[in-house]
Amino acid sequence: MEHSSQYAARFIRELSELTDCLAARDIVVGSLRADYSAFGGWRLIAQKHQEAVRFTWDGRDGFLTVEGSPMPDDCSPADWKQELVKGFDVISGANPVRFVDEYLQKRFPV
Repeated sequence: MEHSSQYAARFIRELSELTDCLAARDIVVGSLRADYSAFGGWRLIAQKHQEAVRFTWDGRDGFLTVEGSPMPDDCSPADWKQELVKGFDVISGANPVRFVDEYLQKRFPV
């Protein structure tokens, strides 16, 4: 049986592996906040080509919100517009982290 400390470590490791995959595609993770104790919620902001995409995972309700913002002249993103809200059944194996990776592959093709 896995202990909560092992679940927490796996939670952080999965997000860390995502940042490595994004960096390999020259996508900058400008911000990553993760809170295992808040139902595994997290927020990640990815940046490329003067554009930012913010992903917010609500682990309690199982929803991922995607928002985009331009970043003119390397300014901070400020004009967030909702692009998508998607529900995930993580009990059945749906993975919001994998979805973020696939979403950004399509958004910022190599």
